[in-house]
Amino acid sequence: MPWATDRRRQATLEFVRATRAQLADGSGLQAAIVDGEGRIIGSVGLVEIRPRDRRASIGYWLAADRQGRGTMSEAVRAMLDHGFGALELNRIELHVQPGNEASRYVAQRLGFREEGVQRQAQRFDDDYRDLVLYAMLAEDWYS
Repeated sequence: MPWATDRRRQATLEFVRATRAQLADGSGLQAAIVDGEGRIIGSVGLVEIRPRDRRASIGYWLAADRQGRGTMSEAVRAMLDHGFGALELNRIELHVQPGNEASRYVAQRLGFREEGVQRQAQRFDDDYRDLVLYAMLAEDWYS
């Protein structure tokens, strides 16, 4: 994803500052995924929280060498519990590039419904990419 390509220290600090601002104004919530030795191996977060509409988008990333173990499914499950529980959201969306099979698998595994393809919805450098839209409703999560 475009936001995860810059791994310089300054970019990381900017990300942390932006997430703190989101938390302060209620527009987002990011959580680190930490291994048993205290190393950050990924993150999961709710972004674009819209309290009036009771909806948000979820995003996540995980170090390549940690994938395929159920870690992300567990982290997303915890964030969905928080979003639908404590935050009382009604809808959580997930936007995934069509070729991102790992993220699509997480969505399908947790019961997100695929709602369609958003054509050229994301800019990446000088290119536009499609996104597959998945959504989970509170009534789906609790059923």
